[in-house]
Amino acid sequence: MDLTCGPDRTGRWRGWCTLRLSAPALQALGLHPDQPPTRYHGPEPPPWWPHPPTPTRRHTKSRRRRK
Repeated sequence: MDLTCGPDRTGRWRGWCTLRLSAPALQALGLHPDQPPTRYHGPEPPPWWPHPPTPTRRHTKSRRRRK
């Protein structure tokens, strides 16, 4: 397993994980080693679907430094 951390195209820091398996291990799971990786390209969930809450920044009273 390879772990990588660094900025993405937008400059935001991200982490990546690469997992490598041998062909016999994949075949034991019923997978073919030459299969391309897949990603879900289905429809977006409907608007009423509960989404995770967006993080918000709470405003607090600013504290003045004492001299």
